[in-house]
Amino acid sequence: MLGTDSKPSVEDVVLSRLRQLGAHEVGHTLGLVHNFAASTANRSSVMDYPPMRLDVLADGSLSAADAYAPGLGRWDFLAIEYGYKQHSDETTGLAATVAKINASGIPFFSNAEGGDEDSQPVACTWDDGSDPVQELEKLLQVRRVALARLASDAQLAAAAVARQFPIAFLWHRYQVACAAKAIGGLQFRYTSGPGPARPVPVPQQERALRAVLSCVSLDALRVPAGLLLAVPPPTPHFINAFADPFTDPREDFARPGGRDRL
Repeated sequence: MLGTDSKPSVEDVVLSRLRQLGAHEVGHTLGLVHNFAASTANRSSVMDYPPMRLDVLADGSLSAADAYAPGLGRWDFLAIEYGYKQHSDETTGLAATVAKINASGIPFFSNAEGGDEDSQPVACTWDDGSDPVQELEKLLQVRRVALARLASDAQLAAAAVARQFPIAFLWHRYQVACAAKAIGGLQFRYTSGPGPARPVPVPQQERALRAVLSCVSLDALRVPAGLLLAVPPPTPHFINAFADPFTDPREDFARPGGRDRL
């Protein structure tokens, strides 16, 4: 999708992702749980599940210059401070750290709220940006560019096109799920006692509904002419023995034991 002449190189992007993943797993080793809302606060934690961020440049090309956030985020430092800082008066010290966390404005929601079926709209996995609808619109643009590039790249072998087509076609799939969480969603936060909880405002729900429905419009589902004919059928009954069907990097539309997801 990026091409061999991309800046940064594909290798640089992969290494950036591995550094982020390494920091994420070390965070678990130190006792940190996921923060699936960190992406809404400028990628403020390595404990989120980050997608690769692609941007469409003025010349119509795709850029991965900002693919993954470098280093640790503000949330990570605050969480480690809460868990490890020594205090002469622990109660007072922890309360001060909590006050700093609240003042940071970084939301925190973990696994209990991070699923597609859960009601908290800011807790999503593999999403990006503070506005899920705006981000979905951006990813649909990235998707259009990627599909057009695949259709016009005559140097790609059919097998390579077959591998890359599902990835490009479903590029927006996780952001769709995130935007949909606003529909019937509930806004709340973790507190030490009963806290305010309220439905997502109706205009926000309606905006999310329009965005999600746009993903099944004829314009969104249309594939560039000739691209479908260039994609050979997948090998029958092929299963990657080293990848779980849910995370198989080939991202085929259908395979034994797998799932189809837009």
